[in-house]
Amino acid sequence: MTHFAFFFSYKSRGVISKDIPQEEKNEVLAMKKLQWLKTKVGLFLDPRILYLMNLPNGDSYIVLWFFLKDMAGMVNDDGKIYVSETEPLTTQLIAKSLHRRQPFIENGLRALEQVDLIERDENGLIRIVIWDELQSFHRDERRREQTNERVRRYRERRRLAQEAQQESLQEESPVVDTSSEGLPEPSHGNPVES
Repeated sequence: MTHFAFFFSYKSRGVISKDIPQEEKNEVLAMKKLQWLKTKVGLFLDPRILYLMNLPNGDSYIVLWFFLKDMAGMVNDDGKIYVSETEPLTTQLIAKSLHRRQPFIENGLRALEQVDLIERDENGLIRIVIWDELQSFHRDERRREQTNERVRRYRERRRLAQEAQQESLQEESPVVDTSSEGLPEPSHGNPVES
């Protein structure tokens, strides 16, 4: 299961480890992933980011912050970052992915927790606290639902209009009796003399 983190971090760079079983690769690729992450204008004026930047190694903590956002986007589960739903992404795996020492990553995670950007539960599961604010998923989802409903109503109106038009055409066209009652018998080329 620890292969997932490495696969996630290298997948975005186009490098996939050959020692990861194909079944795990397919499982990861089948997950619903985001194609992009939103970053708000004025990010570097945000007091939380300013605080991080003014810490020793603060610029590296900003890189850690973007790494965590990228991982959360790959997992795409309400800002949670994990290898699997039962296996959190450990500081050791983050350190290996970012080529940093584990104590450095731990300090960075504590700094991100101090400014309420992330939270960790008792199992070590990291969650980006402001995920919805950052990505506006609920607003976008609501907009998609409204668009789908609008399109559904439009198609229903169009279908009803076409049905009404077909009915009016059928009512206006003359009815042709195709039964043979009341018609003279065909002569077949032999006139019958009486």
